[in-house]
Amino acid sequence: MRVSITNIASKAGVSVATVSRVINSSGYVNKQTRQKVLDALAELNYRPNLVARSLATRQSNTIGLMIPHIASVFFSSFAAAVEERADDLGYNVILTHTREDCAREAKCLDMLINRQVDGIIATPVGHGVNYFVDVADRVPIVFAARKIENIGISSVTVDNLAGSYRVVSHLIKQGFRDIGIITGPTVISTGRDRWLGAKRAMEENGLVIDPQFVKEGDFTAEAGYRLMLELLDSPVRLSAVYTANHMTTVGVLKALREQGLTVPGQMEVASFEGFHDTVFDYLIVPKLTANFHPTKEMALSAVNMLVEQIQATKAGSDYISKDVVLNTKLIVNS
Repeated sequence: MRVSITNIASKAGVSVATVSRVINSSGYVNKQTRQKVLDALAELNYRPNLVARSLATRQSNTIGLMIPHIASVFFSSFAAAVEERADDLGYNVILTHTREDCAREAKCLDMLINRQVDGIIATPVGHGVNYFVDVADRVPIVFAARKIENIGISSVTVDNLAGSYRVVSHLIKQGFRDIGIITGPTVISTGRDRWLGAKRAMEENGLVIDPQFVKEGDFTAEAGYRLMLELLDSPVRLSAVYTANHMTTVGVLKALREQGLTVPGQMEVASFEGFHDTVFDYLIVPKLTANFHPTKEMALSAVNMLVEQIQATKAGSDYISKDVVLNTKLIVNS
């Protein structure tokens, strides 16, 4: 049988209103009476109806998190850090997986709205401007890792262009000239900016960009594997390859190993982001030159920004969107 607050009130010898004030942390209840209620709650194993409470208070203390790749080292670490920070601030997290699919992204947004979330942290697929604008009119949103420009939604990203420029410039300074580049999808902000950073490094160092050495991937290991094999089939022998993220790197390393090529002996590999500070770091041998990506700092910033916006909305205050850009740090291992 479900325990009601009437049962709790009877057990504690207080009014229903007093029990309600204790459960919802609203209004004054003296210390002795509060303890009686808490003891009754524990003894009867009371579990509040969170859905009913959210309808009454219009606050569910839940935020939605939308990520595109649930198997990604970055996004799994990011999701864990978001959950930890949200828990510190008294929020639960509902995780959704968009799979880089626009239709699923819209479906996930609808589901989160129907679940009465107080706000949403989203890594956008890159195309769905209109439905994000519509949702932002009803629920606070913060973009993380990627952003959609000029639609008034706050974001926290890293300086993708500068980080990419830094890695490719390092390769060139090490004497590499025939460099293959595997980008992310350039339709999204991270893919575009990481390509532009690599391109700038090549151009500023007087290197001609051969289109056959540039492959557009999708930030997955499968694409990294396939595109690395394509690069190896080109008539000009590459001396190095730059990958736009760590999962692409996994596919590249697999392809090189299958072809019997050693790293760094026969092929230098460098990436925009590496496996530093992840549980997979010890598996990557040899260590690769890559940027340290401030994943935890990004998660902390995204949750803080969202909760700030939720609180402003609840108070009826205006909230001005803002873009936070974090720096990466080059870690040289070759």
